[in-house]
Amino acid sequence: MRVEDLKRWHWIVIAIIVGLTYSYLRVSMEPPANPRSTRHPQFEAWLREAPLKTGELKVKDIQILPPVEGKYLVNFQALQPAKDNKAWQYNKYCFYAETPFKPTQDRPAQPNPDETIITYLKSIQGKYPGAKFTYAWWREPKWTYTIFTLGSVLLIGGVWPSLIGLLVGAGFGRPKKAEEPEYDLSRYGKQKPVAAVPVAKRMTDEDEEKLRALEEELERNLSAARSERPATPVAAAQPQIRKLSSAPVEAAPVQQAAKPQEDKQYAGEFYPTIAHAPAKKKE
Repeated sequence: MRVEDLKRWHWIVIAIIVGLTYSYLRVSMEPPANPRSTRHPQFEAWLREAPLKTGELKVKDIQILPPVEGKYLVNFQALQPAKDNKAWQYNKYCFYAETPFKPTQDRPAQPNPDETIITYLKSIQGKYPGAKFTYAWWREPKWTYTIFTLGSVLLIGGVWPSLIGLLVGAGFGRPKKAEEPEYDLSRYGKQKPVAAVPVAKRMTDEDEEKLRALEEELERNLSAARSERPATPVAAAQPQIRKLSSAPVEAAPVQQAAKPQEDKQYAGEFYPTIAHAPAKKKE
């Protein structure tokens, strides 16, 4: 089967398989982490530092990924002095926040056993403007499978067949073979239902007695008919056989000799015709 011969539902099935496979591999891989790692106490300390006079925050772009075995991966950027100590630059950091999350500063009076990094950052956002974050919900397994499977169906099962049709129509591929029309059996009409053949019943003792009486009556009638028939002669008349004779066979009459054919002469320039010879003069 050529690529041009694949129908749209073929591409949809292929798209579903590709989307599920890619989603499985994406979920199985480790989440993307920033190159530098730290611990949450250092993160809390940077978070509480005052911004620069230019308004730049010490911590920004906080992104929290879905938990893996109860641990949240937190990616962020921290503002630090450059190597020449003449300017400031952002460096990418990450750390893993366990559940329950136990902050080192601003501890609540009654610790929450279900505290997470998400609930902690929400609680301090009013104090520290750098505590704003985004949660990468699209990396959860259920959303990963949904997004990439639907996207694969839309791209491979929807756009791709239309693009192939345009390329083939423009002459960049072999045209599709004309589909043979389906054989229409309705033009022959509907077949009449066949009547069910009744099943023969078994003969009863009474029926067998009647049949036996009928056979005996037929035999008596046949015997009476034979006795009333006249007798036929035994010897039939034999045909007469002609005897052979040794006398000579008479010869068949000889036919009269054929009259000699008259000599004919032919004349004519284009078509020969019979020319009668002139009659001989009597002397």
